[in-house]
Amino acid sequence: MEDKAMLTRTITALLLALVLGACSALADSFTLADGSTHDGDVSLINGRIEIGSDCEVKGEISNVNGRIQIGGGSRALDISNVNGRIELGEGVAIDGDVSSVNGRIELGRGSRVTGELESVNGQISADGVEIDGQVSSVNGSIEMRDSRAESLVTNNSSIMLDEGAFIAGALTVRKSQGINFNAGSPPKIVIGREVTVEGPLKFERDVELFVHETATVGEITGAEAVHYSGDEP
Repeated sequence: MEDKAMLTRTITALLLALVLGACSALADSFTLADGSTHDGDVSLINGRIEIGSDCEVKGEISNVNGRIQIGGGSRALDISNVNGRIELGEGVAIDGDVSSVNGRIELGRGSRVTGELESVNGQISADGVEIDGQVSSVNGSIEMRDSRAESLVTNNSSIMLDEGAFIAGALTVRKSQGINFNAGSPPKIVIGREVTVEGPLKFERDVELFVHETATVGEITGAEAVHYSGDEP
């Protein structure tokens, strides 16, 4: 099951990082001053991680309970969090994946993630961002404006694509496996102004699908599109 697999991968990576990390602590915070370089990993269990602007972390960044904040123009490898927000400033470069279990992921304009962007229960927000891999969420909404990704996958999340967002592959809403605690109203999928989804739109469960008159999408299966004009459906 994809949602359980995502959760398992995220937690396993975090536990390994906490055991092997070059900078680890049970209850502390980590701060890297603007323009600094850190050799190795940064990993905490309880605390806040703050990376300043124009920094380089030559390793992975991981946390269990606490926010991860990366200042504008900084670079790092994989970022993962269990309970806490992940915030990337403008022009941040992540050479790897960004993943969260419970916490919002927010990416600033001009940032780039060379791997995948994953969330279980937190919202994903990207504005003017390039993601080389897949964007996926189980229960948290996905908002992408003027951004690019390889593909989109969700189970229960609403999706908003707007302002010329570009998806190179498929957009898929999967049927949840097992007990679904979010079985209320169907997810709202909005394909907004000047958006392009080059691959198919595949829906394995009920959704509300809205497609802007200026959008370009691939074959739609499993849903009936409602076309609209203006800023919002």
